[in-house]
Amino acid sequence: SSFANTANVNDCNSPEIGYTGYVTPHRVIAAIGYTIKEGERTATRLGLFYEGLNMGIYNSTYRSRRSYLIDNVSGLNSSQLMYIPTADELAAMPFVSEENRAAFEEFITNDPYLNKHRGEYSMRNGGKSPWVNRINFKIDQEIYFNVNGHRQTLDVGIDFNNLANLFCSKWGAYKELDNEVVLEYKDEKYTFTPSTWSYYNNLSSTWQILVHVRYVF
Repeated sequence: SSFANTANVNDCNSPEIGYTGYVTPHRVIAAIGYTIKEGERTATRLGLFYEGLNMGIYNSTYRSRRSYLIDNVSGLNSSQLMYIPTADELAAMPFVSEENRAAFEEFITNDPYLNKHRGEYSMRNGGKSPWVNRINFKIDQEIYFNVNGHRQTLDVGIDFNNLANLFCSKWGAYKELDNEVVLEYKDEKYTFTPSTWSYYNNLSSTWQILVHVRYVF
């Protein structure tokens, strides 16, 4: 898939330099822990972990009669990266309606990446997904005892992953783009279909509570 499904200006047999699709572009992490000693036999450990990141990256592509270029030998295909027209170029493009043209202009203007690179082809994986803040909380109860003169530890704990999502379904949840193909050329006219971000309802995006028991000897 790293080769066959790679978006390009022409086709997968003429690739250009671009960002990999398997990367988190920006990520910040921080952690703090605290131990409460309760005599010689027990202790409570608390841990707080923060992670802020762009979950991933995406393309801006368009569909036309050449949208999926097929290699007759290998059967490989690729999406075509979208050319980002300037305001003058956009005004000269034939759209299905003036309202649709205006919506495409607004889409480009409001997108930081597209607006900055007008007059160029969109770079592969040049767009970044929305920033996400996630908080994990951990609490452990440790019990110490000796067996044949050797210290043993029984650790019972609970992990709250993506804690904020427990209180609000939108907090700490990833978002996914419902459509990367925003422009279609058919019957000598362009049609713009806006893409929107929606919350990704998956186990990796929601809160979790994990209970663990560990014996250290």
